[in-house]
Amino acid sequence: MINLQYNKKDKILFANYLGEIDKKDILNYYDELFNYKDLSSSLLILQTETKAVFVNSEENIKAPIESIKLLLKEYDYIKIAILQTEPIKTAYSMLFQDITLELENFNAEVFSTKEAAMRWLKN
Repeated sequence: MINLQYNKKDKILFANYLGEIDKKDILNYYDELFNYKDLSSSLLILQTETKAVFVNSEENIKAPIESIKLLLKEYDYIKIAILQTEPIKTAYSMLFQDITLELENFNAEVFSTKEAAMRWLKN
């Protein structure tokens, strides 16, 4: 399950990944991001994955790329700070980060602390 909560003050969307997460969950999450386009011209996301168990992790890495390309037509830019604490999940997140480098106006970074992630999102 991926829970979403939008902070109007900071204009940051908090996405908390909980329990088993598969490709369908990830694609549904990216589809939900279209619902926030009227709140801001940019999309800032703190994506906390520390309590997630990914099913078919390798398959999940590339799954949202087409959805992200569609989202970029709706937003000026998108920044995603990915919060990870486990080495294997950090590695998968870094692979996602590398895959998305080619996308204009999209930036993803991996962090081990919420403080560092929030600081990066706000700059």
